[in-house]
Amino acid sequence: MAQILKVPQEKFRDKIAKTLEERMGSFQFFLNSQPKKEEIIIEFLKNFQEKLNIKLIKGKLTKIENEKIAEIEEMYKTEEWKQYVKGSKIAQIRHKIKGNTFYTFKEKKFLGGLVQLFIHSEGNKIQDIIVSGDFSLNNPFLLRNLEQDLIGQNLNEEKIEVFITQFFDDNGVDIPGISPKELSSLIVSK
Repeated sequence: MAQILKVPQEKFRDKIAKTLEERMGSFQFFLNSQPKKEEIIIEFLKNFQEKLNIKLIKGKLTKIENEKIAEIEEMYKTEEWKQYVKGSKIAQIRHKIKGNTFYTFKEKKFLGGLVQLFIHSEGNKIQDIIVSGDFSLNNPFLLRNLEQDLIGQNLNEEKIEVFITQFFDDNGVDIPGISPKELSSLIVSK
């Protein structure tokens, strides 16, 4: 993809890595211990009031607010929403460069978020891959390691699934709502 656009690959890699490092993480990753829910709520309310220069008063939801909540709950129960969340469609753009060399962009919406892939493949092997999206990862810095470790792997769904599962297990990786099988299936889809 980077060569098609005549943009150095590092531009993509640095931009995506920088974005992930700046925007993704977890309490557990950045703090020594997991704070209690009550502590988070107290701190959130304090900062919310400070930033908006207001005083929050504990109260009850209005009739209009309750109606809106009920409306949103019903929307989330519809088949249309369930199909959207399942992400049954894969968007894909694939460009043949020469022979068996391809640059492919794929994206799919999973329960855990949108996953986007930029893949440079030659023959049946991954030459380069960038994984990005709006999913949560318990340790965002491991994404770059996964990308590096996928280079040279055969585009075989079973082998990629075993590889990703092992990587997740070895590194304690957790992507809520996206399984190694779903990720490997997206990587090898044509």
